[in-house]
Amino acid sequence: MIEDHPQRFGGDDIGGINLVAAAIVLNGDAFGTFIGPSFFELVPAASTPELAENIRPIRAFLRACTAEPLDAEDFETWLAFNMVVPPWVRRYMTERELHFGSTYSAADARVLVTHGLKDTVILPAMSELIPDHCRDSRASWYDAVGHAPFIENSERFNRELAEFVRAH
Repeated sequence: MIEDHPQRFGGDDIGGINLVAAAIVLNGDAFGTFIGPSFFELVPAASTPELAENIRPIRAFLRACTAEPLDAEDFETWLAFNMVVPPWVRRYMTERELHFGSTYSAADARVLVTHGLKDTVILPAMSELIPDHCRDSRASWYDAVGHAPFIENSERFNRELAEFVRAH
């Protein structure tokens, strides 16, 4: 996960970070408060060794990632690239604990927080924590968007990301 980079390698070489519906806290207390039901109900079910058993929960998870349904072709593409992720990787995401608040507090990088207000995977409350830990951050909230602002409102997302990069 990109959130791991500053903790593992330091943040001196990073000019800016765009945290998109990102989890900076993941532990038992985060579930229900910061991590939504679409994550903790569906990801563990999609983490079994049997490929066929993973398809149904991954479909449900992907439907939960957007506020409005994707068209069939985009949905099939999303399903395909999610199915090539090994189940142990998905399981790891539910078993690990993290808290990156102190990592971001120590970093000098500018942070753009991008989050959909209809996200049921990583709840918007998670992104509300990020500015408390970053010296230079700003939030961009997407009203009618779920967990995938880069898909659901790609024009705005790309514009804001380009402006963020150019501002450095």
